[in-house]
Parts: sequence; C-alpha cells; structure tokens
Amino acid sequence: SSSGSTINTIVEDTRIEGNLITESDLRIDGYLHGTIESKGKVIIGEKGKVEGDISCSHAIISGTFEGKIKVSEMLTINDNARITGDILTAKLTVNPGAKFDGTCSMGGQVPGDITISKKEKPVKPVS
Repeated sequence: SSSGSTINTIVEDTRIEGNLITESDLRIDGYLHGTIESKGKVIIGEKGKVEGDISCSHAIISGTFEGKIKVSEMLTINDNARITGDILTAKLTVNPGAKFDGTCSMGGQVPGDITISKKEKPVKPVS
C-alpha cells in the first residue's frame, strides 16, 4: 500500500452518491457516482463501477469507469476494464482485452496538486 496499511473498501451491493476524499488507498467493488480524491491508490474491482472524476497517485481499473481520471504516477487498465472518458496520467499500462473510448494524455509531469475541472465537454468516440 502506498500510504500505510489502511485500505478503504466499498463492497459489492453498496451504492455511494457523493464525493470521497481520503489520504489512504481505496478499493471499489460497488458503485460510486461522484468524485474521488485520494493521495494513495484507487482500485476499481471487476464488479466495481465509478461514474465521475478520480484524482489519485496510482490507479488500477478492472471494472467500469466513466468520467475523467487524473493519475500522478501509474494507471493500470486490466483486461476486463471498460473506460469511457478522459485519462491524464504520467505512466499507463493497458492489458489486452481492455476497452477504452475517450482521450488519453500521458507522459510529462502530471500536477501533484490535482484539481478536477467541473466543465463538462462532450467525449468524441474513437472509431
């Protein structure tokens, strides 16, 4: 764990509407609609779904994500992942079988003090 031994877990069959701010790691196996800001790692499990914006240092996505994600270090997209939206990350790993529809900016320096823009812009499908 990148920030101690604490992992917050949103278990399957749990729904959260709202904003989550944490200093520690977070695992989502349920559903969250809102924003997540974590100084640690955010993990979306295979059955997990997040709709909204994520800002964190590391992320592993195995489930479904729709929105904008900013990762200051490493984003891993596993083979069952379904992502729609915008990615901003320093480093990216995409496993075969992952589905992604949106934009991706990587490399360079992702700002450490990540603030998520509330301006919504249409996402053009990649064909």
